[in-house]
Amino acid sequence: MDVPMFWKPFIPQKGLVGITGSSDAGKSTLLRQLAIETCLKRSSFLGFPLNSRYGSVVYISTEDTDDAISASLQRQAKGMDLEKINGLKFVFNEGDPKKILAEILKEEKVDLVIIDAWTDLYIGDPNNTVQVRKSLDALSKIAQRYDCAILILHHTVKHSEKHEPNKSKVNGSQGIEAKLRSVIEIRDSCGDEKLLSILKGNYISAEMKRNSIVLKFDEENLKFSTTGREVNIKSGGGNFKPKFKDDKEVIDRMKYLKKDTKLSISKIEVALRKEFGDERTPSCTRIKEILSSFGRSEQ
Repeated sequence: MDVPMFWKPFIPQKGLVGITGSSDAGKSTLLRQLAIETCLKRSSFLGFPLNSRYGSVVYISTEDTDDAISASLQRQAKGMDLEKINGLKFVFNEGDPKKILAEILKEEKVDLVIIDAWTDLYIGDPNNTVQVRKSLDALSKIAQRYDCAILILHHTVKHSEKHEPNKSKVNGSQGIEAKLRSVIEIRDSCGDEKLLSILKGNYISAEMKRNSIVLKFDEENLKFSTTGREVNIKSGGGNFKPKFKDDKEVIDRMKYLKKDTKLSISKIEVALRKEFGDERTPSCTRIKEILSSFGRSEQ
């Protein structure tokens, strides 16, 4: 029997999930965009099926003020009829956000609850597994009781972006990722690209967990879009390296483009993709690593 999904394959229709990543990776921006698309009842988000039953989201924001959120939404919802996203409700870190959430859920059905950030509502030691599980269990029970998905925003450990995406890099007790039904990560890649990775998901194929989805980020409008590309990642003994079989013709071409045309890394990737296709072209991050290694060897 298939698990009913809210955003397939990332978020189930009911249960507790998490998103993680380093500071300024774009976690909150991505979640606000997901909230907007949910309220508009879009059939997909970033190229993956979105099942919005009610067009309703509760967003608990503990770090941003209402003015900051309003400014961001004006950019993200530019050109939209704001009346069409009136199912999006923000709860700020004033009074008791948990109590306000409970009152909302008693009165109406929602598709998704976003908690940004969970540690601001958690009272206790984030490294204490017993305390962490108790806190997350309470949220899990709320998700079950009100038939909705609850997504918590959390952070990765310092310098985790230098290694392959891995659930062990979630900051704090192992009990955090253990209690979540799925965990996704967003991180910077190269230029205007971001990588979206599935760190945990029992109902998600091993192939999807191996691949990171390449997203493009429009900084002016604060919007993510899909590139339709993925990179296959593996541990590289330091900075994670997308798998790329050494291809002398491609490497010689990228060296020429860097040295003689002075193109940026992201533009070099575009040029290589046009010339050699997706299969032979390494990711933007890997191009940067390859060219950096040649630069060091020539010094």
